[in-house]
Amino acid sequence: MPPHVADRIGTIDTIGVVSQLGTLYNITLSETQDSVQFDPRGLRLNNNSTTVWFAASSGEQDSIVINQLGKVVR
Repeated sequence: MPPHVADRIGTIDTIGVVSQLGTLYNITLSETQDSVQFDPRGLRLNNNSTTVWFAASSGEQDSIVINQLGKVVR
């Protein structure tokens, strides 16, 4: 799916191509939120961190956190 171009401020937009990671890498993803949104200043619209868990079919597991500033940390 190609990126969507927003036509006005406040529109939810997708930056980049949407890829089905579960199918591509044979993993399962789960998250605490289904999207991460930022205001025009680059700050999160809510003050929550988002955790994404990865589980491979081999049983391996890992996770990342997207913090309030949008930084991806372990």
